[in-house]
Parts: sequence; structure tokens; C-alpha cells
Amino acid sequence: MFRMEKYYKLNSNCMSYSNSNKNLATVGELVNAIIDKYRLRSRYDEVKVVHAWENVMPPTILNRTTKVSFRDGILHVKVTSAPLREELNSMGVQVVEKLNEELGQIIIRSIKVA
Repeated sequence: MFRMEKYYKLNSNCMSYSNSNKNLATVGELVNAIIDKYRLRSRYDEVKVVHAWENVMPPTILNRTTKVSFRDGILHVKVTSAPLREELNSMGVQVVEKLNEELGQIIIRSIKVA
């Protein structure tokens, strides 16, 4: 099956596309460039991490989670159950690995559960 990719060139006035990739970028590359240019990477990563938490964790954990945030490589999770807090703290490395696997890259370095 032939897959045709469109390549885009961002001009100051408009965005044009072509089927040729000479000096052009894909939409994903443009989005990443814009995120980096406007220094939105940390907020973008936070949204991705919170979304990954919601996708990976089972409903029993999600129902007892009150707050999830991400800053400087550390995932902060607040839970309402003390036994769950202890379990998540003891399994921190496995949780981080599972979330980074879901994200497709290493974004989370550690987890703090309160």
C-alpha cells in the first residue's frame, strides 16, 4: 500500500503543503517546533503524563486519586487511601516504567505519592 505524506512549509504569511519533502517538515515536526519555540514543552509534557496516568491505572486506583500533577520530571500523586499510598510508594519504579512505556519516551524520573 502506498502512503502519501504531506510535508508543510511554514511561511510568515501562510502555511503551504507539498508532496515533496525537500526542505519541508511533517505536521508533527511543526507542532514540536512550535511547542519548543513558545516554551510550552513542560505544560505539554504535564498533559501527556496526566493522560497516561488515566490510561494506565486501573479504576480502583483512579477512584482513590484526588490530584495528579507533573513538574521537573517528578509525578506527584495524591490519594485518599493510606494502604494505596504505601503500595504505590513501594512500586514506584514499576509505575514509572509503565507510564514511560505508555508515553513512548522517558519523561517521568520519579513518583511522589501523598
